[in-house]
Amino acid sequence: MGLSFFANIGRRDGGVSGKLYGEVGAEVLVGLIQFSWLFFNVLWMLLTFLYEEPENTPGYAESLVNWTDCYSEGCESTYNSLMWVVRIGFVVAFVAWLGACGYLLKKWIEPPKFVAQGYQFQTCLLEGGWMAFWIAKDFAWSFDEEGFPFALTAWILSFSLLAFSLVQASAGTIIWDGIDDAEMAKIQDVVTCNKPIDLVYVSYLMWSISSLLWLLMETVLDDDLAMRYVAAVVALVACALFLKGYTQAKHRAEALHALQKQFAKLSTEDASDIRIDDHVLKQNEPDSEAKPDQ
Repeated sequence: MGLSFFANIGRRDGGVSGKLYGEVGAEVLVGLIQFSWLFFNVLWMLLTFLYEEPENTPGYAESLVNWTDCYSEGCESTYNSLMWVVRIGFVVAFVAWLGACGYLLKKWIEPPKFVAQGYQFQTCLLEGGWMAFWIAKDFAWSFDEEGFPFALTAWILSFSLLAFSLVQASAGTIIWDGIDDAEMAKIQDVVTCNKPIDLVYVSYLMWSISSLLWLLMETVLDDDLAMRYVAAVVALVACALFLKGYTQAKHRAEALHALQKQFAKLSTEDASDIRIDDHVLKQNEPDSEAKPDQ
């Protein structure tokens, strides 16, 4: 959560990619959704340690649950009130994403249909979408077994958007203006493993699977200890893939910086040409103050 906070501070102007593709607003929104998601999940985790006690508590976790010895009605009322703070936070984050996507879609389909608006809509839909439905899954999960069907549905939607984002990021395609034959060939290369895949997004997929396993463990499998360990192992694999993807992310960032410098250079040269042309025009203009021939 701390890293997310500082990342949002550092990218409050949209970062290099936001400025380069004209999608500053979408980049900032995705960052805020991510931070909100992490913040309210951390709050939920603290409430779990303070107030909850699983029906089947593993031996290693006996000292890590119900720190407040919450057994009275007043204590449970406090816990329920704080849980609604978490749920409202989840709802606000999801509604913000939904409203932003609707607004960007409206702006994109209206003339003059700027390219930058298409980029923003795609970023909001994909990068913000899988997080938004993950938030919806967590919201439903907070209702335990009663919310399981809705949590599972939200997870399927989140995983689908995440898988689509993986293919899009690995292939380097733009989907908002349609997919042409060349882009379809790139997607086929990714699907058939003829093109390197984005390891960071693969780590997100593994993380999502780990989250599903934990959801099943808590709501369906009666806190099964074996499933708990399986989910933990998958989460560790996700962390390893995320770290492995650092090189790919670094190369992508270096490419964006190089592209930004090239555009800045071209903009400077264009401005110089305009100033030179303007100077030549002024030299060739007749002197308005010159006296007319006698």
